[in-house]
Amino acid sequence: MSSEVVAVRFSDEERLLDAVRAARADGFGIVDAYTPYPVHGLDTAMGLPRSRLPLVAFGAGLAGVVCAIGFQFYIAAIDWPLNVGGKPLNSTLAYMPIAFEITVLLAGLVVTAAFLFRCRLFPGARPVALDEAATLAHARMGRDLAAAAKRNRTAKERDKLRIAHVEYVRETCKQTLLPVWLLDYVYLGRRYRIAINGANGNIAGNAPTSVFKLALLTILAFWVFVFVQDPETALRIPVSIGERLWWLVRWPFGELGRWRSA
Repeated sequence: MSSEVVAVRFSDEERLLDAVRAARADGFGIVDAYTPYPVHGLDTAMGLPRSRLPLVAFGAGLAGVVCAIGFQFYIAAIDWPLNVGGKPLNSTLAYMPIAFEITVLLAGLVVTAAFLFRCRLFPGARPVALDEAATLAHARMGRDLAAAAKRNRTAKERDKLRIAHVEYVRETCKQTLLPVWLLDYVYLGRRYRIAINGANGNIAGNAPTSVFKLALLTILAFWVFVFVQDPETALRIPVSIGERLWWLVRWPFGELGRWRSA
């Protein structure tokens, strides 16, 4: 079985699906496919089995409803029974709202955790970067060149042959396995560029700093510091600022009234 892998990039999903179906029809295996969004029918075309996440969701939901009803029944009928208007202690209908909420909560949390773990997106997971793949490809090309140069030579000539440097005159390597979005925008007269990794959502770039938010945060921190030192003075500050703002709002109307009366 050949160990060579061919990476191909397609401009749209229809060509990708046609190529996957044609490759599998010819007996080739598909290692993986990377898309910036889910492509309907791609998993079927690749021959992937059905996801087992629905079974995980069903098991987690079933455990949630059983635990919720059992816990409520234990509290209301066994541990602390209360006679409320002569109603039965094991009133199952009263358990349904909490049982529903616990079922949805537990199923959602467990499915999310199972999905992240299955995709190896858990904390501490180290993704394979494309620059490492390019480095490995260059190293393999160097070894292949050395093997080709030593071919059809005598043992003495092979011992003396050394490849000191390999120069790639024209590289055609492209980052085809990792969708990246580049955003350019202007904020307050300054241009910013942000790169978004479509595979894991990582963002690289410089985000603009909001001067208004920074000033508001500074004022709030100063007010908290004053409040800790002298609460009465800190409480008088907003009142004093409000009075001055109200005076600034009323002042033009007062001047206008005096001008008309004069």
